[in-house]
Order: sequence, then C-alpha cells, then structure tokens
Amino acid sequence: MLKANVDNYSVRSNALSPAVRARYIKLVPRGWHSRICMRLEFYGCRADPCDTPLGVQDHRIRKSMFSTTSMANHYYGPWSSKLQDRNHGHYRGGWVPRINNNKQWLQINLGARSRVNRIAIQGRYDANQWTETFKLSYSKDGSKFAFYKVGKYERIFQGNNDRYRVNVLRLIPPVVAQYVRIHPQTWYGHVALRTEIYGC
Repeated sequence: MLKANVDNYSVRSNALSPAVRARYIKLVPRGWHSRICMRLEFYGCRADPCDTPLGVQDHRIRKSMFSTTSMANHYYGPWSSKLQDRNHGHYRGGWVPRINNNKQWLQINLGARSRVNRIAIQGRYDANQWTETFKLSYSKDGSKFAFYKVGKYERIFQGNNDRYRVNVLRLIPPVVAQYVRIHPQTWYGHVALRTEIYGC
C-alpha cells in the first residue's frame, strides 16, 4: 500500500523497490478525502527498443510461418503456440507434437533477419503438459541451422514447471536469425508449449 496526499497542494513521491518493468500501470485508490481525484507523473526509463515481441502472440507471424516435425492434430499445430493463447475456434492453446520424444521441434519464421534477445515459454493451456528443458537452434536462411551454445556446449534452457506461468530466458549474447527452432528435451506429461520471441 503506497501513501498518497494529505492536502491538495503538496507532492507526494513513492519509490518502487524493486523497480518494475511495465507498459501499463493501474492505480487503485484505497482511501480519499471528499472525492477520488489525483494528478501524477511516473519516473523511469524506456525499455530496450531491441527487446520487443517479434509477433508470435499478436499474430504478425502468420499461420504459414510456423512449421514443425509433427502435430497431434490440426487443433494443436505449431500455429497454436502463441504465448498466453487459449482455446478458440479450431485452435487450442499450445503446440503438441504427435510423437513424444526429444527429436521434435517447433520452427518460427520471423519474416526478416532479426536480433533475438529473449524467448518466453509456457505450457499447454488445456492440460497439465509442459516443456521442462529445451534447446534452441537458429538460421538466417532456413536451411543451415546452428544450436545456441555456451562456449563449446549446446545450451539447455530451463522451461516450465507448470502449465500457467511464463518463463522468460535471455540470450547472452543475442543471435541474428530469421528462423528459430525450439527443441524440447524433457517434459511433463507430453511435449507441449506456447512461446514468444523478443528482439528487433
């Protein structure tokens, strides 16, 4: 609970510790004198302009730009892998491959070469299934792929431990790619995921 004003002239400042990263902020008054009213300003800094969603969740990446090794059926195709997506129409909340092994991958064509900084991953919306660990590969041309490495070793990314929460992982260093593949390595219940890619 943040303290506000005791009169209509003085300015009251509140520091957020820790700071938050947000695009939208909602203020919910909990107490007031006479009527609810306020004037305000926020202080901070702009987020990294090269750390924005590249279009999975908001449908800028079209259905034809997703591909995969397999899918359980049309409802759980790669185009159903949008972060926070739920069941709607002929689609379900999550990519679910037909074959349950670590040879499966989900590919996203970003539409142009992009600097990829982060990846978000989430479990299946309508069942207790999620990807616990995964590898990432990338390509500039869609034919020659390289696995993301730390030193000489392919990085194993930590995924989810439930179907609801979003896990966001930073790529240090970032990569330049048009095509990104997610390779689930271990999972709970069945291979399944929703995702978003961030960069510019």
